[in-house]
Amino acid sequence: MTKKRIVVSIGLVFMCSAFFIMAGCAKKTIPVAPSIETDSGKAHTGAIADVDPEAVRNARLEELDAPASKEEGTDHQVTIGSLKIYFDYDRSDLNENARTVLTQIADVLKPNPSYSLDISGHCDERGTIEYNLALGERRARSAKKFLVALGIAGDRISTISYGEEEPVDPRSNEAAWGKNRRDEFRLMK
Repeated sequence: MTKKRIVVSIGLVFMCSAFFIMAGCAKKTIPVAPSIETDSGKAHTGAIADVDPEAVRNARLEELDAPASKEEGTDHQVTIGSLKIYFDYDRSDLNENARTVLTQIADVLKPNPSYSLDISGHCDERGTIEYNLALGERRARSAKKFLVALGIAGDRISTISYGEEEPVDPRSNEAAWGKNRRDEFRLMK
């Protein structure tokens, strides 16, 4: 009799467990998009049947044909955040390509005096943490010095060094190190 009770008890435990597991996996409800009144006065619920595929396709093609995206609130064509300048190993001097990029940035900042610029200096993983922080700062200050020489007020430009802490490419080879030795820019209002 005791054996029979144990088997029945174990069976009940399994059945209760299965019930609780199944109850926890209940179907979730999917919210329905609220209706929006369109210009024509018809309510639009956001359902797929209400979407004109040809209109969506044409709108997407127009987006692709549009010029490069602009920084929010500016009237320029250059997206500052996508621009980077790169440095040789253990160097903070600007090469010709870096000067060209910085000139583009200055051309954006000059007609927009309410904007400021953050420059972050980065390094590859070689060297000590302290050395790389100092090198990243020299790289950011080198870019700032060039922009000031182009007529941008120094108080509109801030610099910070991240050293080796924010690599673009975490691998340990020359290709990755070349990508990580950089300055990045962020436009601020």
